[in-house]
Amino acid sequence: MDRICRCCSGATRSAGQFAVPMLQVLVDMSRESDWLPLVVDQGQPAYSIGRMIEFGGSPFLQVDGALGMPPDGSMHSASMLVALRSVGSPEAFARYDGLRVVATGRWDDEWLAVDDLAEAAAAPATDRRAPSSGERGPSGAAIAGDSFALRAVVERELIEEGVLIDTWVTGDGWRPLRRVALAVDVDRVREALGSSDDVPLEVVRSRWSAEELGRIESEICAEESLLRSFGRSVGLDMQMRVAVTVLRMTSRLRHRLDQLPSAAIDLECLVLPGRPIVP
Repeated sequence: MDRICRCCSGATRSAGQFAVPMLQVLVDMSRESDWLPLVVDQGQPAYSIGRMIEFGGSPFLQVDGALGMPPDGSMHSASMLVALRSVGSPEAFARYDGLRVVATGRWDDEWLAVDDLAEAAAAPATDRRAPSSGERGPSGAAIAGDSFALRAVVERELIEEGVLIDTWVTGDGWRPLRRVALAVDVDRVREALGSSDDVPLEVVRSRWSAEELGRIESEICAEESLLRSFGRSVGLDMQMRVAVTVLRMTSRLRHRLDQLPSAAIDLECLVLPGRPIVP
């Protein structure tokens, strides 16, 4: 994928001044970025899909966003707002009030400067998640009763030790009910938890440690102005990821995320780059 060397633009610099930036750019170009196709910086073409509403006398798109699916199976969802500005007739917003639309234009400061509106289909025209995201997977309620309460104490100790990420119970019509433990140390967790009831225990090795997941959360939370929702998700591969919704992907956020394992991040953007292909 082609990369732009932004440090080469602007005023001329001496060889000494260029040495470190150029090295950084060469290192950056040696790796692929999962996030570069999502970047929307100031003045760039962009679009968003949502329901047109008026709030405080100003137009907004109400976009469905989600924190992801935590292990207990609950889905914490929220509606996100994208501020709009019209570069043409403001009356155009009124015609689409309450309808699901595709708003296309350019990103301008904190607004999407809209030059085109079109009614959207019921389903989103695109998946706002990054290509590396895992499909959201298992759900189920935690086991109630004294046996679970006793196990919870042991689980908390294992989590504090850093050998256990989390546990949950899952099952569907095709597979029987089972208790899943996502572990850094599989043998230690299997020995500590065992299977003391009728629900079999399945211990899955986590691809990421608690420290790695915590670091990802810290890096993303550092971009607080972009953050719209936050949580964790579990994929069909039984791996836990940091699940986050941001207003848009900036170059600054992209550089932060490039230093992290992209497969551990389930990310959605409310505003996407370019212009959508609407059938």
